[in-house]
Order: sequence, then structure tokens, then C-alpha cells
Amino acid sequence: MPSAVGPTASSESSTVGVARIRSDALKMSSFVSTDLSREFLRASKDLPEVAPRTLYRDRAAGQWFSARDQTAIEGAGFEVIAFDRDDTGPVRAMAKILAWDVGEEKVDLEKDLFATYTLLRKTPPR
Repeated sequence: MPSAVGPTASSESSTVGVARIRSDALKMSSFVSTDLSREFLRASKDLPEVAPRTLYRDRAAGQWFSARDQTAIEGAGFEVIAFDRDDTGPVRAMAKILAWDVGEEKVDLEKDLFATYTLLRKTPPR
């Protein structure tokens, strides 16, 4: 079962999110020398506030997903086996065998082909 992980304070500072970006921009302002750099740092004050969110981690798969994903998955009666797992290598190997990279409508396997998958298991009714 995935475990919930909320925002945590780092050992460096308890400031997180947009507040941290604004704080860092202020600290860096004395080190920049161009108008572009100064304007970039000043723009941090215009960033919108973003509410913290809980992320879920499937430790076995090493994957992270949001509370919205978790609610939708569990609400539909499923358990996560693998979430957004990268499958690009095997799919590119298959495409090479099937000669997708030759001919008039060839695919650039390195630049234009990728694959991810999510695997769920239907949980039995209780």
C-alpha cells in the first residue's frame, strides 16, 4: 500500500514552495549584475501561491503519485502495482525488430518514441 508523504522542512530551512523561491531570489539579488537577472529575480514576487499537496509513494516500485490519483484509483476499486513506469527501452527494441525505423514513414526511435504504463489490480470486494 502506498504511503502518504506531505511537504517536509529541509534541514536548511523550513521555508518551502513559492515562499522559498521568493526568499532565495531576495538573497541572490546582491549577486546579479545584469538587468535581465534582476528582472528575473524580481518576477518571483508575481508567482502564484500553490497549496501544498500530499504525494503518495509506492516504495516497492519507487513511484510517486498525487492524492487525486490515489483517490481515483482506490475509488474505482484498484490497487497500484506499477504507476507511470518507464517502458521506453523495451518498446524501442520492439520497434527496431518491427522495422519502424526504416522506410518512408520511419520513426526516429531515440527522439520520437517513448512508453509508460500503469498496472492496477482489482481489489476484491470486502
